[in-house]
Amino acid sequence: KQSSVTADEIREKLSSIVPEYMVPNHIEFYESLPVSANGKIDRKAIIGSFSNVNTSMKEEDRPRGELENRVANIWQRILKLENISRNDDFFMSGGDSLTATRFVQTLQQENITSAPLPLRTLFSTPTIASICSYIEQNSLRDHGDAADNSYEEGTL
Repeated sequence: KQSSVTADEIREKLSSIVPEYMVPNHIEFYESLPVSANGKIDRKAIIGSFSNVNTSMKEEDRPRGELENRVANIWQRILKLENISRNDDFFMSGGDSLTATRFVQTLQQENITSAPLPLRTLFSTPTIASICSYIEQNSLRDHGDAADNSYEEGTL
């Protein structure tokens, strides 16, 4: 029995289950997934099919503030993308474990994070909005800890 589900129905159901940033803006239906010469799913062909999608972005989807814009710039360079939303998923945008490692390293190299970000963090916070929120929360916590320990007895 074949079911005919619409993209809107899928988005509506997802929005009741997951946070808004995890609900895709665009859903593509395939009769069958494209495969590469070695028989694996051809992710590049799937990502390439999204090039025909309307790339106009709503103002609320654009990166916000200095941190999000800096992270978005790195994201764009590593994934070779022109336009990205603060709610785009790193891995759905073409990222893989190798580019994720480069992304995390670049965050530290460009002084966005003071310590290496655990790679698993990108898997659990895969959007610009969520990774920046994580960075802000953890840097505030680190800053608070540093302030508490900045003066020891007998030092000025």
